Amino acid sequence: MDTKKNEFVRHDHEPRTRIISLASDMLIINVLPPQVDLSKIVYQHHHSGKELTVTDGSDWRLCLSHL
Repeated sequence: MDTKKNEFVRHDHEPRTRIISLASDMLIINVLPPQVDLSKIVYQHHHSGKELTVTDGSDWRLCLSHL
């Protein structure tokens, strides 16, 4: 229900994951594009472990080195 417009709103039925932090109140959330295949996600170390990326094997990559 959109309380500002006072009307019902329909949402796409895309899979969603809820992340709840049990240890702290700080979360870093990266929203992945819909074409990413979550079942194929792997972590890759580059340059002697100084760079860490996540990929699903396609041309999509997410750099995690700044964390």
